[in-house]
Amino acid sequence: MATRTSRGARLIPLYHQVYLHLRDMIAAWPVPDDRPLPSEPSLAKRFGVSRVTIRATLAQLEEEGLIRRVHGVGTFPITEAMPDRTNITGHLENLI
Repeated sequence: MATRTSRGARLIPLYHQVYLHLRDMIAAWPVPDDRPLPSEPSLAKRFGVSRVTIRATLAQLEEEGLIRRVHGVGTFPITEAMPDRTNITGHLENLI
């Protein structure tokens, strides 16, 4: 999953790569907002990262108002908070 240079150094930190994938997953969420995202262990396995990385990523998404977390219940997308997908400026900024 990590993007690396020819010397093996990471160009984009893992948590940010996971953040970008999860943000896109939330934007394309095909079901109602009352259905939770996959669990932390499931996401960690899917992305090949630790649960600590997933927690940090989810905390960032929650801080940005893109998800809501309910202890013992799950993590839910807030799709109406997603920015307009027709503007690619954010993606270009992430690449830079």
